[in-house]
Amino acid sequence: AEATGRFDWGLAGFSSLYAAKSGTSAHEPFTRRVLFGFGGWREPEMASCGGWYVLPRELTLSPEGTLLQHPAVEMKKLRKGAAISGPDQLAAGGQIEVLVRCPLPATPPSSGMLGVATLGTASHNQSVQVGYDFATKTGFATVAAGLGLSGNTSRTDRTPILEHALRGDAIELNVFVDGQRVETFFGGETTITTSTGNMVPTEQLSSSFVNTAKLPGCNVTSWALVLPGPPPPPP
Repeated sequence: AEATGRFDWGLAGFSSLYAAKSGTSAHEPFTRRVLFGFGGWREPEMASCGGWYVLPRELTLSPEGTLLQHPAVEMKKLRKGAAISGPDQLAAGGQIEVLVRCPLPATPPSSGMLGVATLGTASHNQSVQVGYDFATKTGFATVAAGLGLSGNTSRTDRTPILEHALRGDAIELNVFVDGQRVETFFGGETTITTSTGNMVPTEQLSSSFVNTAKLPGCNVTSWALVLPGPPPPPP
C-alpha cells in the first residue's frame, strides 16, 4: 500500500499513500478491514511523518475476488446539512463530497468524460478535474497549470485501465474535496489522491458536474463537509 500503483494512483511520493496500516473491529465479528495512511510524504525531503491523513478506506473483495476500496461508512457523519441534488448545482466551498451514479449502457461510450470539476475560483477557473476517461478506459485527475507541483505546467494522474468500475449496469464516482486535496474513488476499484501543491482559498470555491460522455439518467448528489483539522505535530 505504500507504493503508488496498488491502492492509489496519485503522484508518487506526494499524493499517494504512505505508512499505510489496516485494522479490523475491536470486537467480534471481525468482518471489517479498514486501511489508514498518510499522504504528502516526499522522500528524502520529508523530516516528519507525512503531511496529512487520507480518508479511511473500507477494503472488501468482489464476488470475482477483486480487491475493492470504498470510503469508510463513518465518513457519512462528516456531511453537514441537507444533500444537494444535481447535476446543475453542487455544494459550494472547499470541503465537499460529490457522489455520482449513472446507468451504464451495455456498450459503454468510447469517448468523452464523466467527472467533477472542483476548486474553481474566479481567478483560477476550474482548478482540478477528476473522473472517467472513456477513450482510454481509465480514471484521471488533472491539476491546472499554476496550481500543481510543476509550476506553470498542468499535471494529469491516471489509473490503469479499469476492469471492474466500467462493468455492470451502473458506474459510480465518489469525490471528497478538502482545500488543496481531492480524493477520488472509482467505483471501488481504485483511487487517486490529488494535491494542488499550492494552497487554494477555501472561500467562494465552486464545483460542477462534467458529462461529455453524455450518459443519460445520472444521479448527482453533493454535501458540504465538516472535516477535522491536521494531526498534531510529532513529539
